[in-house]
Amino acid sequence: LSVQPDRGYAVLLGKLEPGVRYPAHVNAGSEDFYILTGDLHIGTTELRAGDFHGAQSHTQHPSICSDRGALVYVRSALNDYPDIHP
Repeated sequence: LSVQPDRGYAVLLGKLEPGVRYPAHVNAGSEDFYILTGDLHIGTTELRAGDFHGAQSHTQHPSICSDRGALVYVRSALNDYPDIHP
């Protein structure tokens, strides 16, 4: 949706298909998730539409998955997404 290289972050709209799974990882920068639809599981924490998740720089994430799929608004540090170019 938006890339702010001078501020070091991007705003993304992520669509996760049902059953998607991301492995545990460490974020280089901070991130904020707002769940618009569906579900998102971060380790044992279950998020649903209307829930917010924030993580600071250099924090460990357990695996992330979605049972039913999700639409997620994400504000994240650019250095966590090397394929995004302004």
